[in-house]
Amino acid sequence: MRIGDYLHPAIAHVRHVDPDLPRSMRGDPDDLGTAALAEFLAPAVIISKDSVFNRCGLALPADQWIEEAQRLLLAAGYEADFADAAVVAETVACGLFAGIGAVKRAVGRYPLPATGIMLGVAFVPGTGRDG
Repeated sequence: MRIGDYLHPAIAHVRHVDPDLPRSMRGDPDDLGTAALAEFLAPAVIISKDSVFNRCGLALPADQWIEEAQRLLLAAGYEADFADAAVVAETVACGLFAGIGAVKRAVGRYPLPATGIMLGVAFVPGTGRDG
C-alpha cells in the first residue's frame, strides 16, 4: 500500500509539496508524522510555529494559541481548586469522625468519669442553657 492509501483525508494534503501550488495549498512531508498523530488523537490541538498545520486546518491560527492556552490553564486551575477542596474536606471529615470515635470509646470505657465531666461542663457558667 502506498502512504496515501491509509492516510486520513484531512491530512493527505500535507504531502503535496509541488512548488507550482500556491503557498496556502502547499504541504510539508516532514510534518506528516505529527499531522497523522494529531488526527489519530483528535480532537487534539497542535500548537506549532510551523505554518503548514495552520494552512492545512490542523492547528489554531497563531493569534488563538494564547486564548486556547489560557482556557486550558483556567480549566486546570479550577480542577486543582476542586481537588484541593476535596482533600481538605476529606481530612476534616476523617479527623472529625476519628475524634467522635475516640470520645465514644472513652465514654464506653470510663462511664463514671465521663458522666462527671459532662455534668461539670453543664454547670460551668457560660456553657449551659442559662448562659
